[in-house]
Amino acid sequence: MSIQAYQVAFAEATSELRDIVEQFEKLRARKELIEKVVEALKPVVGFAGQVATIAPQSSGPFPPLSSAGFESSFVPAQSIRSFPNPDSN
Repeated sequence: MSIQAYQVAFAEATSELRDIVEQFEKLRARKELIEKVVEALKPVVGFAGQVATIAPQSSGPFPPLSSAGFESSFVPAQSIRSFPNPDSN
């Protein structure tokens, strides 16, 4: 496999990772907004103390996501798009 194939795979994976980070940040902001709405509505609806909150899960072995740091020297062995999509089942 030529270096160009690795560079293309890297570019595709980096682009997809940026999209995922962008979507994640939008979802995080939406979650915060919805949590504020739930807190504000608790007294109105009479559910004070009865609404369970969802604790954020640990990121496990992965560092926190950010849009910085994409200029890595890592070169993937193959394109991320060549792996099966678990959502397509």
